[in-house]
Amino acid sequence: MSRSARRSVRTVTALAVGALALAAMTSCAPAAPAPAVTPTTATSSPAVLPSSQKGAAHFDEGYLQLGDGPKTVDLYFDPICPYCKKFESLSGPLLFSAVEQGEATLRLHPLAFLDRLSAGTAYSTRAASYLTAVAVEHPDHLQAFFQQLFDQQPAENTPGLSDEQLDELARAAGIPSPEDLDPNAYAGWVTQRTQLAAQGPLSTTTQIPRISHVPVVMVDADVFGGNSVDTADFAAFYASR
Repeated sequence: MSRSARRSVRTVTALAVGALALAAMTSCAPAAPAPAVTPTTATSSPAVLPSSQKGAAHFDEGYLQLGDGPKTVDLYFDPICPYCKKFESLSGPLLFSAVEQGEATLRLHPLAFLDRLSAGTAYSTRAASYLTAVAVEHPDHLQAFFQQLFDQQPAENTPGLSDEQLDELARAAGIPSPEDLDPNAYAGWVTQRTQLAAQGPLSTTTQIPRISHVPVVMVDADVFGGNSVDTADFAAFYASR
């Protein structure tokens, strides 16, 4: 199959849950009740989902890993969510520094709550799938590409970045021959993990039953209840765990 065929845009059902939310958290939320979990939503025919660990991707547990420090941070996000971008730009440096210093393990949970906000191109799924492909094939470049996704985040209600533009972001992150990646191989996994997160229960915490909005960040299973721009509050929260 040609690369263009592998990467053809697939329509993905917008996923969501009801209105449970942390009181103070400014966030992006999905729009409708989540459908039943199925591994075939993202494709027109049944597909075998990836499993086990490949590179930095822990498929069975549902995250992409940066670092291996003793403190565990779980970050649930959607690539097109502007509040996720705010959190990454303001609190990301603290977390990336903690990873670099061997203090923390950062577990990225890419979700596709907001496909409906990319003019039919399923950008959230495409970008999350691309990030997953990077985690598998180029784990040393995962952080750099993650940062590129938010540095160059498209506006909501636009088609988002094209596959070729995502390739350019990958090159900017130092990834050689990004055209050889196959992000569509992970679209079904992104869809499944989005549905599982929306429905709950969560394996990362017992403090909330499911993910009803993004971003959601946890430190050692404690959920941060502040705003995406509350940088000092998050730093204190992180330090206290």
